[in-house]
Amino acid sequence: MKEGMSLFEVLVGMLLIAIVALIVMTGVGSVLTSMSATDSIDRASMLQIYTARRLYLLKRGSQITELANEINSSLSSQYPKIKQIEIESSNSFYRKFKVIIETKPGKEISFHVYQGF
Repeated sequence: MKEGMSLFEVLVGMLLIAIVALIVMTGVGSVLTSMSATDSIDRASMLQIYTARRLYLLKRGSQITELANEINSSLSSQYPKIKQIEIESSNSFYRKFKVIIETKPGKEISFHVYQGF
């Protein structure tokens, strides 16, 4: 009976350990990427809600660009940020705002806010 393992058995064992480690690390990396994307979506939706509330409470003669700059300066991170706020339509009953939020460089989402009088 021989004692210990042969060189071939050691190499096969190390190869199997390396393959398992590679699979685990790939899984961990994809989970972290997914969590980062989810966090970005959560921050963008929170910015949408906050911006809509601020626009809804905005007085009729106020400057919209000042509001966008104020919100962007109060954010702790660089993205998401408000890229543009514009009035699409206005009458004596409501104003319709179009808000564009830049979630990443080159990626934008837009939504509308209605302000009643």
